[in-house]
Amino acid sequence: MTKTILAFGDSLTFGARADGPKRHDKADRWPVVLQQTLGADYDVIAEGLNGRTTVFGDPQAVHLRAGCDVLPTLLHSHQPLDLVVIMLGTNDVMVAEKSSRAATRGMARLVEIVRQHPYWGGAP
Repeated sequence: MTKTILAFGDSLTFGARADGPKRHDKADRWPVVLQQTLGADYDVIAEGLNGRTTVFGDPQAVHLRAGCDVLPTLLHSHQPLDLVVIMLGTNDVMVAEKSSRAATRGMARLVEIVRQHPYWGGAP
């Protein structure tokens, strides 16, 4: 049976390049490399967004950047899931309190959302 992994993150998961508004080739993005490394028994779903934070919104953005706002929908739409990898926090330090404490509190909230989500059939 195939195992499903949700890779939830920011620009690194999205595959943004540092040299401008471009993306790395799909084959070079870490969720794709993980998929290839794990093999056919795994399905890695890449859900990355430039500027995404754990819980902090941006009223100027044209999309939801706060991970806590979109994560429940993604958990529901991609279930059943075997693993959720959360790669966020850097943008929190830049937009909220300018400290790692903000990222730590935000990450704790995302872990809580993953653990308490009402998955089909009560799946863990």
